Amino acid sequence: MRTDGRSLGRLFPGERIELVTDEDGRFEAEVDPATYMLIATKDMLTSARHLGYGEHRRVREGEIKELVLTVRPGGGVQGTVVSEETGEPLPGAIIVTNPGSRTVCDDRGSFSIQGLGPAPQEIAAWSPGMRWVTAMLPVESGKMTEQNFELAPGYTMRGTVTDEEGAAVDAALVSVNTPHERSRYSPNIWYLRSTMTNAAGRFEIPGLSPDSQIKGVTVRHPDFAQKTIEGLVPPADGADELQVDVALDLGYMIMGKIEGPDGGPVAGASVSFRGRMGRSGVRTNASGEFVLDKIATEIPGYVQVRHETMAPMAVLATPGKDETLTWLDITMEPGHTAKGTVIDQNGDPVAGARLTPYARFTDDGPRAFISQAGGTDSEGVFLLGSLPADGVTVTVTINGYESLEDYPLNVDGVNTIIMQKR
Repeated sequence: MRTDGRSLGRLFPGERIELVTDEDGRFEAEVDPATYMLIATKDMLTSARHLGYGEHRRVREGEIKELVLTVRPGGGVQGTVVSEETGEPLPGAIIVTNPGSRTVCDDRGSFSIQGLGPAPQEIAAWSPGMRWVTAMLPVESGKMTEQNFELAPGYTMRGTVTDEEGAAVDAALVSVNTPHERSRYSPNIWYLRSTMTNAAGRFEIPGLSPDSQIKGVTVRHPDFAQKTIEGLVPPADGADELQVDVALDLGYMIMGKIEGPDGGPVAGASVSFRGRMGRSGVRTNASGEFVLDKIATEIPGYVQVRHETMAPMAVLATPGKDETLTWLDITMEPGHTAKGTVIDQNGDPVAGARLTPYARFTDDGPRAFISQAGGTDSEGVFLLGSLPADGVTVTVTINGYESLEDYPLNVDGVNTIIMQKR
Protein backbone atom coordinates (compact mmCIF):
# COMPACT_ATOMS: atom_id res chain seq x y z
CA MET A 1 0.00 0.00 0.00
CA ARG A 2 1.19 3.54 -0.70
CA THR A 3 0.06 7.07 0.08
CA ASP A 4 1.21 10.33 -1.59
CA GLY A 5 3.85 8.39 -3.53
CA ARG A 6 5.47 7.06 -0.35
CA SER A 7 5.27 3.69 1.36
CA LEU A 8 2.44 3.48 3.87
CA GLY A 9 4.92 3.35 6.73
CA ARG A 10 6.73 6.55 5.70
CA LEU A 11 4.52 9.02 7.53
CA PHE A 12 5.37 12.60 8.39
CA PRO A 13 5.19 13.48 12.12
CA GLY A 14 1.52 14.00 12.91
CA GLU A 15 0.34 12.58 9.57
CA ARG A 16 -2.48 10.04 9.37
CA ILE A 17 -3.56 7.10 7.23
CA GLU A 18 -6.93 5.36 7.00
CA LEU A 19 -7.61 1.64 7.10
CA VAL A 20 -10.96 -0.17 6.75
CA THR A 21 -11.75 -3.29 8.76
CA ASP A 22 -13.04 -6.45 7.08
CA GLU A 23 -16.25 -8.31 8.00
CA ASP A 24 -14.50 -9.74 11.06
CA GLY A 25 -13.42 -6.31 12.30
CA ARG A 26 -9.76 -6.95 11.44
CA PHE A 27 -7.24 -4.54 9.91
CA GLU A 28 -3.63 -4.79 8.80
CA ALA A 29 -0.89 -2.36 7.82
CA GLU A 30 2.85 -2.48 7.17
CA VAL A 31 4.57 0.43 8.89
CA ASP A 32 8.09 1.58 9.68
CA PRO A 33 9.45 1.26 13.23
CA ALA A 34 7.99 4.21 15.19
CA THR A 35 5.33 5.12 17.75
CA TYR A 36 1.80 5.36 16.37
CA MET A 37 -1.55 6.53 17.72
CA LEU A 38 -4.57 4.48 16.66
CA ILE A 39 -8.23 5.53 16.73
CA ALA A 40 -11.08 3.36 15.43
CA THR A 41 -14.38 5.01 14.41
CA LYS A 42 -17.69 3.95 12.90
CA ASP A 43 -20.47 6.51 12.68
CA MET A 44 -20.74 7.97 16.22
CA LEU A 45 -18.66 5.18 17.80
CA THR A 46 -15.00 5.77 18.65
CA SER A 47 -12.11 4.17 20.50
CA ALA A 48 -10.75 7.61 21.46
CA ARG A 49 -10.24 7.99 25.19
CA HIS A 50 -8.98 10.74 27.52
CA LEU A 51 -9.04 14.16 25.80
CA GLY A 52 -9.97 12.44 22.55
CA TYR A 53 -6.62 10.66 22.12
CA GLY A 54 -6.25 7.06 21.00
CA GLU A 55 -4.06 4.07 21.78
CA HIS A 56 -0.31 4.64 21.51
CA ARG A 57 1.78 1.71 20.37
CA ARG A 58 5.47 1.46 19.54
CA VAL A 59 6.36 -0.81 16.61
CA ARG A 60 9.90 -2.20 16.49
CA GLU A 61 11.84 -3.55 13.51
CA GLY A 62 10.46 -6.94 12.40
CA GLU A 63 7.72 -6.92 15.05
CA ILE A 64 4.16 -8.10 14.37
CA LYS A 65 1.87 -6.39 16.87
CA GLU A 66 -1.66 -7.62 17.54
CA LEU A 67 -4.03 -4.88 18.76
CA VAL A 68 -7.61 -4.80 20.01
CA LEU A 69 -9.44 -1.45 19.77
CA THR A 70 -12.75 -1.14 21.64
CA VAL A 71 -15.25 1.45 20.41
CA ARG A 72 -17.75 3.27 22.61
CA PRO A 73 -20.29 6.10 22.03
CA GLY A 74 -18.69 9.34 20.89
CA GLY A 75 -19.80 12.67 19.47
CA GLY A 76 -19.26 14.80 16.40
CA VAL A 77 -18.97 18.28 14.95
CA GLN A 78 -20.66 19.92 11.97
CA GLY A 79 -20.80 23.36 10.38
CA THR A 80 -19.90 25.51 7.39
CA VAL A 81 -16.77 27.28 6.14
CA VAL A 82 -17.10 30.67 4.40
CA SER A 83 -14.86 33.52 3.24
CA GLU A 84 -14.48 36.25 5.85
CA GLU A 85 -14.35 38.89 3.10
CA THR A 86 -17.31 37.82 0.95
CA GLY A 87 -19.34 35.46 3.12
CA GLU A 88 -19.37 32.97 0.25
CA PRO A 89 -19.04 29.25 1.08
CA LEU A 90 -15.66 27.59 0.46
CA PRO A 91 -16.21 24.21 -1.22
CA GLY A 92 -13.31 21.81 -0.74
CA ALA A 93 -12.11 23.46 2.48
CA ILE A 94 -10.25 20.99 4.69
CA ILE A 95 -11.30 20.28 8.28
CA VAL A 96 -8.98 18.44 10.69
CA THR A 97 -9.17 17.60 14.40
CA ASN A 98 -6.35 17.17 16.90
CA PRO A 99 -5.82 14.32 16.79
CA GLY A 100 -7.19 12.01 14.16
CA SER A 101 -10.05 13.06 11.91
CA ARG A 102 -10.14 14.85 8.57
CA THR A 103 -12.84 15.74 6.07
CA VAL A 104 -13.54 18.05 3.11
CA CYS A 105 -16.40 20.55 2.75
CA ASP A 106 -19.08 19.87 0.14
CA ASP A 107 -20.27 22.29 -2.58
CA ARG A 108 -22.11 24.37 0.03
CA GLY A 109 -19.09 24.66 2.30
CA SER A 110 -20.67 22.27 4.82
CA PHE A 111 -18.85 19.56 6.75
CA SER A 112 -19.60 16.84 9.30
CA ILE A 113 -17.24 14.64 11.34
CA GLN A 114 -18.52 11.80 13.54
CA GLY A 115 -16.81 9.46 15.95
CA LEU A 116 -14.91 12.01 18.03
CA GLY A 117 -14.01 11.32 21.64
CA PRO A 118 -16.36 12.87 24.21
CA ALA A 119 -13.90 15.54 25.39
CA PRO A 120 -12.76 19.05 24.43
CA GLN A 121 -11.57 18.93 20.81
CA GLU A 122 -9.36 21.29 18.84
CA ILE A 123 -10.45 21.66 15.24
CA ALA A 124 -8.89 23.57 12.34
CA ALA A 125 -10.10 24.69 8.90
CA TRP A 126 -8.24 25.76 5.75
CA SER A 127 -8.91 26.46 2.09
CA PRO A 128 -6.46 27.29 -0.75
CA GLY A 129 -5.44 30.94 -0.58
CA MET A 130 -6.71 31.22 3.00
CA ARG A 131 -5.07 30.92 6.42
CA TRP A 132 -5.68 28.15 8.93
CA VAL A 133 -8.24 28.95 11.65
CA THR A 134 -8.66 26.90 14.83
CA ALA A 135 -11.32 26.51 17.51
CA MET A 136 -11.60 24.59 20.78
CA LEU A 137 -15.03 23.12 21.40
CA PRO A 138 -16.67 20.60 23.73
CA VAL A 139 -17.78 17.29 22.22
CA GLU A 140 -20.48 15.32 24.04
CA SER A 141 -21.39 11.67 23.64
CA GLY A 142 -24.30 11.18 21.23
CA LYS A 143 -24.42 14.84 20.14
CA MET A 144 -23.27 16.85 17.10
CA THR A 145 -21.62 20.14 18.08
CA GLU A 146 -22.06 23.12 15.75
CA GLN A 147 -18.93 25.02 14.66
CA ASN A 148 -18.68 27.46 11.75
CA PHE A 149 -15.53 29.04 10.32
CA GLU A 150 -14.76 32.30 8.53
CA LEU A 151 -11.42 32.20 6.71
CA ALA A 152 -9.28 35.23 5.86
CA PRO A 153 -6.57 35.34 3.16
CA GLY A 154 -3.22 33.76 4.10
CA TYR A 155 0.12 33.22 2.47
CA THR A 156 2.28 30.29 1.34
CA MET A 157 5.88 29.59 2.29
CA ARG A 158 7.87 28.38 -0.73
CA GLY A 159 11.52 27.57 -1.10
CA THR A 160 14.33 25.33 -2.28
CA VAL A 161 16.57 23.01 -0.27
CA THR A 162 20.11 22.47 -1.59
CA ASP A 163 23.42 21.07 -0.40
CA GLU A 164 26.61 23.08 0.10
CA GLU A 165 27.38 22.83 -3.61
CA GLY A 166 23.95 24.16 -4.61
CA ALA A 167 22.57 20.80 -5.79
CA ALA A 168 18.88 20.15 -5.10
CA VAL A 169 18.08 17.89 -2.13
CA ASP A 170 15.19 15.53 -2.81
CA ALA A 171 12.91 14.12 -0.06
CA ALA A 172 13.95 16.56 2.68
CA LEU A 173 11.32 16.95 5.43
CA VAL A 174 10.32 20.61 5.92
CA SER A 175 8.37 21.79 8.99
CA VAL A 176 7.28 25.21 10.19
CA ASN A 177 6.42 26.20 13.76
CA THR A 178 5.41 29.29 15.72
CA PRO A 179 5.75 30.05 19.45
CA HIS A 180 3.30 28.37 21.86
CA GLU A 181 1.60 26.30 19.16
CA ARG A 182 3.29 22.93 19.53
CA SER A 183 1.67 19.50 19.76
CA ARG A 184 3.04 16.48 21.60
CA TYR A 185 2.36 14.44 18.45
CA SER A 186 4.22 16.68 16.02
CA PRO A 187 7.36 18.81 16.10
CA ASN A 188 5.52 21.66 14.38
CA ILE A 189 2.04 23.20 14.51
CA TRP A 190 -0.27 20.19 14.56
CA TYR A 191 -2.53 21.28 11.71
CA LEU A 192 0.34 22.35 9.40
CA ARG A 193 1.40 19.10 7.80
CA SER A 194 5.10 18.79 7.17
CA THR A 195 6.04 18.48 3.54
CA MET A 196 8.84 16.91 1.52
CA THR A 197 10.92 18.51 -1.19
CA ASN A 198 10.53 17.23 -4.74
CA ALA A 199 13.31 16.18 -7.11
CA ALA A 200 14.11 19.86 -7.76
CA GLY A 201 14.42 20.50 -4.01
CA ARG A 202 11.27 22.63 -4.00
CA PHE A 203 8.65 22.76 -1.23
CA GLU A 204 5.60 24.79 -0.23
CA ILE A 205 3.55 25.10 2.96
CA PRO A 206 0.26 26.99 2.49
CA GLY A 207 -2.25 28.45 4.94
CA LEU A 208 0.07 30.67 7.01
CA SER A 209 -1.27 33.76 8.74
CA PRO A 210 0.41 37.18 8.37
CA ASP A 211 -0.78 37.92 11.92
CA SER A 212 1.25 35.07 13.44
CA GLN A 213 4.95 35.25 14.20
CA ILE A 214 6.90 32.37 12.66
CA LYS A 215 9.45 30.85 15.02
CA GLY A 216 11.29 29.11 12.23
CA VAL A 217 11.39 26.45 9.56
CA THR A 218 13.25 23.19 10.16
CA VAL A 219 14.64 20.91 7.45
CA ARG A 220 15.67 17.29 8.05
CA HIS A 221 17.35 14.78 5.75
CA PRO A 222 19.21 11.59 6.74
CA ASP A 223 22.32 12.57 4.73
CA PHE A 224 22.70 16.02 6.33
CA ALA A 225 22.62 17.81 9.66
CA GLN A 226 19.26 19.26 10.66
CA LYS A 227 18.96 22.95 9.78
CA THR A 228 16.61 25.48 11.40
CA ILE A 229 16.09 28.98 9.99
CA GLU A 230 14.77 31.34 12.67
CA GLY A 231 13.60 34.94 12.77
CA LEU A 232 11.35 34.70 9.70
CA VAL A 233 8.97 37.61 9.12
CA PRO A 234 5.62 37.30 7.27
CA PRO A 235 5.51 38.97 3.83
CA ALA A 236 4.70 42.67 3.85
CA ASP A 237 1.94 44.61 2.08
CA GLY A 238 -0.45 41.67 1.84
CA ALA A 239 1.84 39.54 -0.36
CA ASP A 240 0.74 35.92 -0.63
CA GLU A 241 4.19 34.28 -0.69
CA LEU A 242 7.29 34.05 1.52
CA GLN A 243 10.46 32.68 -0.09
CA VAL A 244 12.73 30.62 2.19
CA ASP A 245 15.76 28.82 0.73
CA VAL A 246 17.80 26.44 2.88
CA ALA A 247 21.31 25.05 2.30
CA LEU A 248 22.13 21.83 4.18
CA ASP A 249 25.59 20.67 5.26
CA LEU A 250 27.14 17.72 7.07
CA GLY A 251 27.25 19.53 10.40
CA TYR A 252 29.60 18.65 13.25
CA MET A 253 30.95 15.47 14.84
CA ILE A 254 32.00 13.91 18.12
CA MET A 255 34.16 10.75 18.10
CA GLY A 256 35.50 8.63 20.93
CA LYS A 257 36.08 5.31 22.62
CA ILE A 258 34.36 3.65 25.60
CA GLU A 259 36.30 1.39 27.96
CA GLY A 260 35.28 -0.58 31.02
CA PRO A 261 36.96 -0.50 34.44
CA ASP A 262 39.38 -3.22 33.26
CA GLY A 263 40.50 -1.10 30.30
CA GLY A 264 38.78 -3.31 27.75
CA PRO A 265 36.47 -1.94 25.04
CA VAL A 266 32.73 -1.69 25.78
CA ALA A 267 30.92 -2.87 22.66
CA GLY A 268 27.23 -2.15 22.08
CA ALA A 269 27.05 0.83 24.43
CA SER A 270 24.40 3.41 23.59
CA VAL A 271 25.96 6.82 22.97
CA SER A 272 23.78 9.90 22.41
CA PHE A 273 24.37 13.62 22.14
CA ARG A 274 21.81 15.89 23.77
CA GLY A 275 22.16 19.46 22.60
CA ARG A 276 20.07 22.52 21.79
CA MET A 277 19.15 21.14 18.36
CA GLY A 278 17.83 17.80 19.62
CA ARG A 279 19.39 14.36 19.94
CA SER A 280 21.48 11.96 17.89
CA GLY A 281 22.59 8.49 18.92
CA VAL A 282 24.68 5.46 17.92
CA ARG A 283 26.17 2.30 19.46
CA THR A 284 29.83 1.52 19.96
CA ASN A 285 31.49 -1.04 17.68
CA ALA A 286 33.52 -4.09 18.73
CA SER A 287 36.47 -1.81 19.54
CA GLY A 288 34.30 0.39 21.76
CA GLU A 289 34.53 3.30 19.33
CA PHE A 290 31.70 5.58 18.19
CA VAL A 291 31.03 8.42 15.77
CA LEU A 292 28.24 10.94 16.40
CA ASP A 293 27.88 12.83 13.14
CA LYS A 294 25.48 15.24 11.44
CA ILE A 295 25.15 17.28 14.64
CA ALA A 296 23.42 20.54 13.76
CA THR A 297 25.39 22.94 15.97
CA GLU A 298 28.77 23.36 17.64
CA ILE A 299 27.08 24.49 20.86
CA PRO A 300 28.23 22.25 23.74
CA GLY A 301 25.94 19.51 24.95
CA TYR A 302 26.03 16.26 26.92
CA VAL A 303 27.21 12.95 25.51
CA GLN A 304 25.29 10.33 27.47
CA VAL A 305 26.56 6.73 27.59
CA ARG A 306 24.57 3.69 28.70
CA HIS A 307 25.25 -0.04 28.81
CA GLU A 308 23.22 -2.84 30.35
CA THR A 309 26.00 -3.83 32.81
CA MET A 310 27.52 -0.40 33.49
CA ALA A 311 26.61 2.74 35.38
CA PRO A 312 25.37 5.40 32.92
CA MET A 313 27.31 8.61 32.64
CA ALA A 314 27.30 11.95 30.83
CA VAL A 315 30.20 14.05 29.55
CA LEU A 316 29.99 17.67 28.42
CA ALA A 317 31.42 17.96 24.89
CA THR A 318 31.64 20.46 22.05
CA PRO A 319 30.94 19.14 18.52
CA GLY A 320 33.62 19.99 15.98
CA LYS A 321 34.87 19.41 12.46
CA ASP A 322 38.19 19.19 10.66
CA GLU A 323 40.95 20.59 12.91
CA THR A 324 38.50 21.14 15.81
CA LEU A 325 37.16 17.56 15.76
CA THR A 326 36.32 16.34 19.27
CA TRP A 327 37.63 12.97 20.58
CA LEU A 328 36.43 11.54 23.91
CA ASP A 329 38.03 8.74 25.96
CA ILE A 330 35.39 7.54 28.41
CA THR A 331 35.76 4.93 31.15
CA MET A 332 32.56 3.36 32.52
CA GLU A 333 32.13 1.89 35.99
CA PRO A 334 30.03 -1.14 37.03
CA GLY A 335 26.33 -0.44 37.44
CA HIS A 336 24.46 -0.33 40.75
CA THR A 337 20.99 -1.54 41.74
CA ALA A 338 18.07 -0.20 43.73
CA LYS A 339 15.37 -2.42 45.16
CA GLY A 340 12.35 -1.86 47.30
CA THR A 341 8.59 -1.97 47.68
CA VAL A 342 5.77 0.32 46.53
CA ILE A 343 2.85 0.48 48.98
CA ASP A 344 -0.26 2.61 49.43
CA GLN A 345 -1.04 4.82 52.43
CA ASN A 346 -2.52 1.79 54.23
CA GLY A 347 0.66 -0.23 53.83
CA ASP A 348 -0.78 -2.55 51.18
CA PRO A 349 1.48 -3.48 48.22
CA VAL A 350 0.88 -1.71 44.89
CA ALA A 351 1.30 -4.16 42.03
CA GLY A 352 1.89 -3.07 38.44
CA ALA A 353 3.42 0.33 39.23
CA ARG A 354 5.86 1.67 36.62
CA LEU A 355 9.17 3.11 37.82
CA THR A 356 11.29 5.24 35.47
CA PRO A 357 14.77 6.17 36.77
CA TYR A 358 16.48 9.51 36.05
CA ALA A 359 19.69 11.24 37.12
CA ARG A 360 21.43 14.61 36.89
CA PHE A 361 25.12 14.00 36.29
CA THR A 362 26.03 17.60 37.15
CA ASP A 363 24.30 20.33 39.18
CA ASP A 364 23.43 22.29 36.03
CA GLY A 365 23.08 19.30 33.70
CA PRO A 366 19.84 17.96 32.22
CA ARG A 367 17.59 15.45 33.94
CA ALA A 368 18.33 12.30 31.95
CA PHE A 369 16.56 8.98 31.55
CA ILE A 370 19.26 6.50 32.53
CA SER A 371 18.05 2.88 32.31
CA GLN A 372 15.12 0.65 31.46
CA ALA A 373 11.94 1.36 33.39
CA GLY A 374 10.88 -1.32 35.86
CA GLY A 375 7.67 -2.45 37.45
CA THR A 376 6.39 -3.88 40.71
CA ASP A 377 5.33 -7.51 41.05
CA SER A 378 2.25 -8.83 42.84
CA GLU A 379 3.91 -8.03 46.20
CA GLY A 380 4.78 -4.48 45.15
CA VAL A 381 8.49 -5.34 44.91
CA PHE A 382 10.79 -3.75 42.29
CA LEU A 383 14.42 -4.04 41.22
CA LEU A 384 16.21 -1.49 39.02
CA GLY A 385 19.68 -2.09 37.61
CA SER A 386 22.48 -0.33 35.69
CA LEU A 387 22.29 2.79 37.88
CA PRO A 388 24.97 5.33 38.86
CA ALA A 389 26.13 5.33 42.48
CA ASP A 390 24.14 8.41 43.50
CA GLY A 391 21.88 11.22 42.28
CA VAL A 392 19.15 8.83 41.09
CA THR A 393 15.47 9.74 41.23
CA VAL A 394 12.47 7.79 40.03
CA THR A 395 9.05 8.65 38.63
CA VAL A 396 6.32 6.23 39.73
CA THR A 397 3.00 5.96 37.89
CA ILE A 398 -0.05 3.67 38.06
CA ASN A 399 -3.74 4.16 37.33
CA GLY A 400 -5.78 5.17 40.36
CA TYR A 401 -2.85 6.78 42.21
CA GLU A 402 -1.24 10.21 42.23
CA SER A 403 1.96 10.19 40.16
CA LEU A 404 5.18 10.50 42.13
CA GLU A 405 7.87 12.65 40.48
CA ASP A 406 11.61 12.80 41.21
CA TYR A 407 11.50 10.51 44.23
CA PRO A 408 15.10 10.07 45.50
CA LEU A 409 16.30 6.44 45.43
CA ASN A 410 18.64 4.81 47.90
CA VAL A 411 21.02 3.12 45.45
CA ASP A 412 22.42 -0.23 46.65
CA GLY A 413 19.90 -0.03 49.49
CA VAL A 414 16.27 -0.86 50.24
CA ASN A 415 13.50 1.66 49.40
CA THR A 416 9.88 1.96 50.53
CA ILE A 417 7.77 4.18 48.29
CA ILE A 418 4.29 5.25 49.43
CA MET A 419 1.66 6.09 46.79
CA GLN A 420 -1.47 8.13 47.45
CA LYS A 421 -4.80 6.99 46.00
CA ARG A 422 -6.77 9.52 43.97
